[in-house]
Amino acid sequence: MLDAITLHNLNVNGGENSLFMKCDFCCTSWGKRKLMEIVCNPSCEIDEIRGRQEAIKELCDDIELLTSCRALLSSLNVDLERSLAQIHQFGNKETMKNHPAGRAVLYEAVTYGKNKITDFAAALKALEELMVIPLMFQDCSSSMLKTLTQTAENGGAFVDMSEHIQQLKNSFDIDEAKKTGYVVPGRNVDDEYDAILNEIDELGDELKAYLKQEEKKVGCKLTYFGADRKRYQIEVPESHSKRVPKDYNLESSKGKGKNAVIRYTTDETKEFLARMTALEVQKKQILDDFGRRVFEKFSQKYMQYKKICDLIGKLDFLASLAEYSRNLSVSCVPEVHEMAENSGESFIKITNGIHPLMNVDDYIPNGIDI
Repeated sequence: MLDAITLHNLNVNGGENSLFMKCDFCCTSWGKRKLMEIVCNPSCEIDEIRGRQEAIKELCDDIELLTSCRALLSSLNVDLERSLAQIHQFGNKETMKNHPAGRAVLYEAVTYGKNKITDFAAALKALEELMVIPLMFQDCSSSMLKTLTQTAENGGAFVDMSEHIQQLKNSFDIDEAKKTGYVVPGRNVDDEYDAILNEIDELGDELKAYLKQEEKKVGCKLTYFGADRKRYQIEVPESHSKRVPKDYNLESSKGKGKNAVIRYTTDETKEFLARMTALEVQKKQILDDFGRRVFEKFSQKYMQYKKICDLIGKLDFLASLAEYSRNLSVSCVPEVHEMAENSGESFIKITNGIHPLMNVDDYIPNGIDI
């Protein structure tokens, strides 16, 4: 067992001239973490080692496949492993109850919502792009590559989540959510949200009808004025102000001459405002819960998505070593044996070995027999 300081001093990891940095051609951040894990904790399973050798050799021999794979992984532009864990947390109702984020009062709620949706959209996009992996590797012969890239029908562990990803994308307008910070369902997606929209539309019709009714009393064109808590003030041209009913409450005036207007409220407009405010509060509550339910729908398939992420991390690690091998001027595939197969013989035997951190041109090859 070697501690972190020893690993650093032996140039296994750490600075630029380390084994990890030399063979790090990973395209994803979680692939890099996988490479670091394997460099610092090498496998002792002979089948695993031989499987990697076979996979790396096939990738080295098929440059087009290696290039296509690395181009796809480079285009993802998201730390999928961490994004999946975060989305899974957002979708877990019980976890969010006890999590600080579930109790926090967010003064920048819209910004927070936008960031959350942007991360979610990026994760969905990355996962959707990864669904071409089985087709890309359909002709591979390495058993390890098959396991990492093919679905169960073809003897692999990869999970095709295309249909589920499409369902999530269709459940709300992603572009609109990025702008507003809220996950807004489309029509006929969520019954509760549809019901509250219908109530708001009906109230809007009532507001229009009431304004038409008041126009007959005043004898001119009227409009509503105001925002937030001062909405639905009736704006009356000053020339017609003498005809307003006595139950109108004066609020403010603006302009002079022909452009002068006077603004009023009535008991009815105050009631309309109270009803609309209550409906908007309900709408926000429904949207907040709908957003959580979208994350929850994703979270229900978390283990499948995590499995895909783990497989892609290992594929990235193998592609990294294949790219590293291609860049070496001198290389070979070591033979690995069980100890009992060569009892009494060398444990490690290297002929004309070159240190991976040394310049090949300046280095005299060495043999070693232990």
